[in-house]
Amino acid sequence: YFLWISLPKYLNSHLIYQQLLEKNISVAPGTLFYQMEKEYHHIRINCSFEIDENIEKALNTLTQYLTELNANKLTQIESI
Repeated sequence: YFLWISLPKYLNSHLIYQQLLEKNISVAPGTLFYQMEKEYHHIRINCSFEIDENIEKALNTLTQYLTELNANKLTQIESI
């Protein structure tokens, strides 16, 4: 299964992807799944594995990271 997450429009999924990779967390920028006009504020995560300690930790880190971005409005839309 895949989980599609729509973020506030000022967030850029490509920048989020790059920053999360530094934390060993991989998400797919939503723009990979658009054929025409791309929206940069979506991410997709894979939910096909049984949740274990590592996945739970990654989900908690992802949640904390996105919450901080939203609270501080740190990642603004930029063309990549």
